[in-house]
Parts: sequence; C-alpha cells; structure tokens
Amino acid sequence: MNRIVLAGNSSPIIKLLDRLDGILDIDIPVLFTEQPVGLELTDRSERFELELRDIRELGATAGAKILSAYEPDWLFNVNSTQIFPTAVLDVLSAGCLNMHPGQLPEYAGLHTHQWAIRNGEESFGATLHWMVPEVDAGPIAYQQKFPVSSTETGLSLFIKCVNAGVELAVAAVREIAAGGTPPRIAQDLSRRRVYLHHEALDGRIDWSMSARQIRDFVRAADYRPFQSPTYAPEASVNGQSFVVREVKEELLPRSSGPPGTLLALDDDGVLLAAGGMTGLRLTEVELRSDPNASKPRRYRGGQIGEALNVSVGDVARSSGITRGF
Repeated sequence: MNRIVLAGNSSPIIKLLDRLDGILDIDIPVLFTEQPVGLELTDRSERFELELRDIRELGATAGAKILSAYEPDWLFNVNSTQIFPTAVLDVLSAGCLNMHPGQLPEYAGLHTHQWAIRNGEESFGATLHWMVPEVDAGPIAYQQKFPVSSTETGLSLFIKCVNAGVELAVAAVREIAAGGTPPRIAQDLSRRRVYLHHEALDGRIDWSMSARQIRDFVRAADYRPFQSPTYAPEASVNGQSFVVREVKEELLPRSSGPPGTLLALDDDGVLLAAGGMTGLRLTEVELRSDPNASKPRRYRGGQIGEALNVSVGDVARSSGITRGF
C-alpha cells in the first residue's frame, strides 16, 4: 500500500480529501497544514483518521526527521507556499508532487492567476509537477488548460485553477494506487517566468495604460466578498484615497485629452481618458476615508462624481488629481 503524506491549506486541501475518499490501496497518515485549523478540516481529519500537524515543521531543521517517522512513499503539496528543504524532499522514497495553480513554465511563483488576467491571457492552466529544490521548476506530471473569460476576476480564476489542480492530483493518486507512476515531462525553462509576491503589491493605477489594461488590473484584484491577497487598485482625489472596484471601456473622440483627463460626470459614472483611443468609465468606487461612515463606503454611477468632488477637466494621476491641464 502506498503511503501518502499531504501538505496544504484551506479549501483546496479539503476538496482533495473529499475526492480521495474511497480510493483503495493508499494510506494517508498525516496532513501538514496551517495552524490554527478550521472546523471543516478538523472534521475531515476525524473522518479520514489522519493526524494534523503544523506545516512549518517541514521547513524547520528537524523537518526531515519528523517526516521520516511516518515512513512515507509520496508527498503531495496543495496550495501551500511552504518551501521544503532538500533534506525533506529526499525522505520520500517515490517522490514529491506539487499542485501549482498556474500554467508552467510561463507562470511560476505566486499570484500567477492575477498576472494572467493583467497580461491579457485568453487561456490559462493548472499544473501538477514533481518537486525539486528550485521552486516550480520540476518536471510536469499533468497539466490542464482552460479559457479565461473577459469577465474573469482574480477570485473566479483562482477557483478555476484550484478545481483543475485538485483533479490533476486525484489523477496522480489514482495512477499511483493502480501501481503506476505519474509522467515526468521536462519543462522548457527558457520560457520560465517566476512571479514574486512583492511584484504584485503595487495597486497604483497608471492612467497612461490602455482602458483594457486598467480594466484587467481592476478585475485581477477583485476577490469580492473577500479581500485581495495582494493589492487594491488605488488613486486619490482632493487628499482622500479611493479604490476602483468596477470599470468599463468606452470609445472616445480623437480630441479627448491626455490620459487621466476627466471627460464626463453622469448617471453612468465618471468617464476618464486612458492611454490610446479608449476611455475608462468608473462605475463603482470605494472611499477609504469617508468621515460619515463606520467602514469604507461604496458609490456607484452618478454618486461617484459628487463623492469624489471632481469636475470635468480635472486630470487623474497615480499619485492623485491635479486641477486643469
């Protein structure tokens, strides 16, 4: 019987446990996960009779010794950013597989689904790959690609990636349970791009980008009703900060003015010139410093111009708004 150790967090690891229920010829003795553990994961641990341990133990000096005590054949890492030392990877007699919610080799690293939207990708994917000391660089076992719709948000694409990745992990477990071994397909590392956490934290809107690029920037950060794990698309006006929540593109006349010029205030929102020949209409914003609200307040359509206290001819910039041209 194959002994598989799991590492992972939150809903993705819960989804995987549910999908593994009933697969014969595997034994899962322990799950390394973030602490404290929620009720859903506690319920799964009792149902599957597996021990729950802090995932940080695998990154510690004693990680290899702790893992060795379970005599594992395999380790599956799902939705965890924990870096495993080479000594930990060497414990596994058969190998370690990582579920990466992104398309490899082009999108290694963190928050890659957000970058896929920001980069205007029309398709994306999830990858299950063999783990090596270099992050997201090991041979690919399985990969699944899917379309990215024009209305995709950061949250919706992340869910797509996780759901696809879980199915890839299930396929690998079934292969192992049947006596086989998942494939090893070398990555073309010349196409590799590694996205780092700090690269995704700047939420300042660059009004010189095209309206399409700004729209993609806004929807990549949309995790409603949850908070984005990276940035919020921000600007400021008259000394108060606001976050752009929804926008749409509009065609503009040739004499529309430089990027950021406020062109119209009406019931549909605030129309601004962007880079190129398209405009950007703000249809929902959130004020960060509304003195009359106990929490950030959102304004839609015709409310926006009054809430921001702007006039036609103002010019929006990433650091605020200046009056006139």
